[in-house]
Amino acid sequence: MPPLEPAMTEPRREIARITLSVLTIGVLILGSLWILRPFLGAVIWATMVVVATWPVLLWLQDKLWGRRCAPKLVGEDLRQKRWLLCPGVALTKASIQEAMRVTGGCQSRRLIALPKMVLRVGEIPPRLV
Repeated sequence: MPPLEPAMTEPRREIARITLSVLTIGVLILGSLWILRPFLGAVIWATMVVVATWPVLLWLQDKLWGRRCAPKLVGEDLRQKRWLLCPGVALTKASIQEAMRVTGGCQSRRLIALPKMVLRVGEIPPRLV
């Protein structure tokens, strides 16, 4: 009768090897996520932007000779204009408010008051909050 010992130890080695492999892979995944944690918000935001604008890219691709290069250039141009426009609006509002603070407001100088719309530039409308 052959000994049973070698056959019994072989599955134990395999179970230990598989368990350690799975644990190592899990630790590597958790370590990667821990390192990438500060960037996960930006990655999620960028993914939402891409998913939301993908139909527009395909539509522009159909309209602009069926090639991907032209729609990418149009989209990049619009993104750059947005990044230039938003700080410009915020700076304009900040400079108006600073001028109002320094001069003590328009009413004390008997100047024409600024429209309410100008003072509310950049604010989120109450109905959207």
